[in-house]
Amino acid sequence: SWKHKIFIPAAVVLRLWFEPTTVAKGQAYFREFQPSTLIVWGKNDYIFPKEGAHPYKHDLNSIEFHLLDTGHFALEEDGDKIAYLIICFMAKNTDFLNTHPEYREICNLAA
Repeated sequence: SWKHKIFIPAAVVLRLWFEPTTVAKGQAYFREFQPSTLIVWGKNDYIFPKEGAHPYKHDLNSIEFHLLDTGHFALEEDGDKIAYLIICFMAKNTDFLNTHPEYREICNLAA
């Protein structure tokens, strides 16, 4: 159902993992509802090191995981790649293709 196909903003997700008081709640939510999740992380980020990205793999079954060769400002460093990943993730996990069928080919998705 759409109720559980929520795209959680990165800042909220980061808070769930890095604030000890909310980690357990975040993990419980992910384990119960299993939202389709896109993780795009800068592997050279010194503020949120790449090791912080991997725990999501333990709680989520439907995860698309990308470590990019960027630092903390991944959008500034590789914004086009991140935009592509977001669009293709949306195409695979929502009804996005109903209104934007041209992305089926762009994202190499079968008809």
